[in-house]
Amino acid sequence: RTLLKTLSNIACRDTEEAASNSTAEKYPLLQLKEQEKKQTRSMGSRISALLSRHQRRRSRVHNGPLAVEEDRKEDVEIQDTHKTEEVSEEDFFSALSDFAEQAQLTDSQAEEECPLCLEYLSEAAAYYDTEYASDARRAVFRFKICKHLFHGQCLLALKAAKDNGCLRCPLCKTIHGVVTGNQPDGLMHIFRLDDIVAGFTTPGVIQISYCIQAGIQGPTHPNPGTHFTCRGFPRVGYFPDTTQCRQIVSMLMVAFERRLIFTVGTSMTSGRHNTVTWNEIHHKTSYTDNSSGHGYPDPDYFYNVCEELKSQGVTPEDIEARHQIDWDRDLPHLIATQ
Repeated sequence: RTLLKTLSNIACRDTEEAASNSTAEKYPLLQLKEQEKKQTRSMGSRISALLSRHQRRRSRVHNGPLAVEEDRKEDVEIQDTHKTEEVSEEDFFSALSDFAEQAQLTDSQAEEECPLCLEYLSEAAAYYDTEYASDARRAVFRFKICKHLFHGQCLLALKAAKDNGCLRCPLCKTIHGVVTGNQPDGLMHIFRLDDIVAGFTTPGVIQISYCIQAGIQGPTHPNPGTHFTCRGFPRVGYFPDTTQCRQIVSMLMVAFERRLIFTVGTSMTSGRHNTVTWNEIHHKTSYTDNSSGHGYPDPDYFYNVCEELKSQGVTPEDIEARHQIDWDRDLPHLIATQ
């Protein structure tokens, strides 16, 4: 009961200082450094790690310097587990030059507002003191594809808020760069079945099987350091063996390599937390029955899944030679991410 009360105090932001004092007096080994306290995103995982550590301590039959040294090492491991990489300003603006360029504002553009901070483009970003800012932060950038203008500082903040390998224009949703997800390591198998998809007359079913194992969440996941589960794996998806669907399968191969098919979060069906879930690219899990909405026939499905892939930055133009299967010789086909 005392341990749970201490952990509850740690989780309460308004009483952090009091919790720190109480923990320091009663349980010196449970002290958390100030830097770790500020990482509120990983609060749940720290509590989970503390509970696990407490259970291991209770199971020990020895005391003394060795146990203290083991506890100290565990403290360091917990702190290191939740370190996240900060966005490097130099690296960001170097990468930004691939899909945006510094803009020389015309008189009319100088009076336009930055869509992110709503300040004039000719002035500094609204929420940042630019007295000591770099020239890149003060500059205005124009996306090469959609031509929209933003403060450099605003784009840096946008990248820091969602570091997924790209920038998505807040105005037109155009993707600049390559979207990468946080899908855990896994395998993608592609097979061909001698059967018929409901609603089609030509034999041939493409089956995709995904295999992912449970593990520990990394810095890009919601709760770094916490275990995640993988329920319902291997998961499957089915397509009729047509020219259009073969192209869709190739795009799914691209999405799998970019870690976009699955993510770690809360399951919409079971409500379970810290589990692997589909990532808004829907699959048909049956090829004979559509009573659940996850099967065939469904005349709109192929258009919808292409739009879902496009929203993740995957189009037919992204298909490379390694994604093009020789359907007569290359099956079953395997893709691995690790």
